[in-house]
Amino acid sequence: MSIKKLFDSTNKTRNYLSDTNEKDAFGDVESARNVRALKTKQDVFVPHVDYSDPTKFAKYGSAYLYYKSAVEYIHDYYPYDGSDAEINEFYNKLIGVEKHVFNDLYPRTNGYAIISADGWGAKIGGKVEGYGRPNSFEYITFFGGPNTSSYTKLAEAFNNPTNNKTQFSNIYDTDIYTSEGLPSDYASGSRESNLRSNFDEGVTVEFWLKTGSVADGAIFPTTLTEKQVVFDMWNNVATSSADYGRITIELSNSVNHLGAPAGTTSPFVLTVQSGTSGIYTSSIGIGLSASSLSDWAHYAFVIQNSGSSLVSKLYVDGALNHRSAFSKPATATITITDFSELNAGDKVNLVATDGTNYDFTQGDQSSVNGTWEATTSNDTTATNLMNVINTSSGPAGTRFTATVDGAVITVTQSSAGSAGNTAITITDSGGAGLSKTNFGGGTSGPQRYYPRVNKKIVVQSLSIPIPVYVNIDYKIIIKSEYQQQMNELVAPFIARTGQINAFTMKRNGHLYEGFIDQGFTHNNNVANLNEELRLYSSEITIRVLGYLIGEGENDDRPLVRIDENVVEYLFPSESSVPEDDENLFLP
Repeated sequence: MSIKKLFDSTNKTRNYLSDTNEKDAFGDVESARNVRALKTKQDVFVPHVDYSDPTKFAKYGSAYLYYKSAVEYIHDYYPYDGSDAEINEFYNKLIGVEKHVFNDLYPRTNGYAIISADGWGAKIGGKVEGYGRPNSFEYITFFGGPNTSSYTKLAEAFNNPTNNKTQFSNIYDTDIYTSEGLPSDYASGSRESNLRSNFDEGVTVEFWLKTGSVADGAIFPTTLTEKQVVFDMWNNVATSSADYGRITIELSNSVNHLGAPAGTTSPFVLTVQSGTSGIYTSSIGIGLSASSLSDWAHYAFVIQNSGSSLVSKLYVDGALNHRSAFSKPATATITITDFSELNAGDKVNLVATDGTNYDFTQGDQSSVNGTWEATTSNDTTATNLMNVINTSSGPAGTRFTATVDGAVITVTQSSAGSAGNTAITITDSGGAGLSKTNFGGGTSGPQRYYPRVNKKIVVQSLSIPIPVYVNIDYKIIIKSEYQQQMNELVAPFIARTGQINAFTMKRNGHLYEGFIDQGFTHNNNVANLNEELRLYSSEITIRVLGYLIGEGENDDRPLVRIDENVVEYLFPSESSVPEDDENLFLP
């Protein structure tokens, strides 16, 4: 019996995972829960039944009800915004006919809606800011939630895995990964609203679009309307509120919008507003036209805060078409720390984005005169000052907007830009009745010409010599005094690589493949020991497939050659020297 036989494994399919955490081990498949769902999906026996033919499976029931129930179940309970694990678990619970409907019949991967299929309609009244009103509106409305479960009895309001009304209702969860018992740094995700918009994390709106309302080179006849709203998300808060939020994507015949790149023909207009900040009717897109909308294309709008700028990107069919970094207005705070310490004549001086400065003085309450009254409490005094700053009939007009939260007033420059990052000057003749933070966070933009069309593209090519492959044998000699020691030392060379007897080695960015020769050579002196030290030896041969690039230190050629293409040829012009101009070359 050879030594290899002593260590043969009875489990020929044994594999081991490297030392890693759950996030790294299951990153490619989302989670360990999804792995279990996929394993279940693979292990399920699929009977050879033709569910497209009711006579093959509907022996005692109604085939119509089978199909009808399958469609309704998928429509009502499919986890549209669920994780991969939830989607696979949903599929695993389907019966055979439901899987047939899901895979082959249910319109879950394609389809589209036609808006105004019978025409735009007749216009009612005149156009308002370019918007024409048709006699019949056509649109699709959906809500982000979260919504309450549809229970009618108190008992149904509690978690019940057998009750579909609570089992499949919207689940409110601020961190779906920690709820599953995963580490806090596993990933970021929540179920607070299906339309949650956090610009620090980023918001994406994507859709396929094709419009047939192209006429005379315009998107619509301008006699009807100049604009068409494609997407409008609003949080149902008044525009005057600090909590107001809206994202609108529309098509417009006019291209003279804020931030429109020079020469642009893009019909897309983007509005993003949070409170009083944001961008309004800004053109986005380069090289797009009304005629390009006559064919199907995929459009994705990405909106995200980057530093102190609001960045918007437009992708067309997966490629970045346009990026703009829009300006933000500067904000500041004024805090009433002790209204009783404020005296007549104490004032707050604000400097607007245009450089003009305005005093708001403590005295009788008068928005027109720009005076505010310190009275009753810190909160009341703060409200009085906010009202004076906000009024359009006051000294500053509409250069500032202000909101109040308790005793803290937040002031925002009406004009965006870094020029609005100005200092606030406080005159406080008594004790410390006021405190402030200066205007900050204002940024200028947009970057109108990024990305720009550049036809002078420099292509850099890197070349290396063709690798020369070599086979190298390494011999490892293991010596021990006892047979058991030798068995333990040789075991990893037999079992570690599994059944293929190959492994990889890395060094200095190179990857080599090694093969362990299983014909180990074993020797010992046990039969003729005499006075010699007992010795067991085993010789292991490792064949390595290596390669050489270049000739090393003796190579007179560069290891990597860099070539760049020519993007422009310039030829000097020749001129003739006048015969009679002797001073032409004099300094």
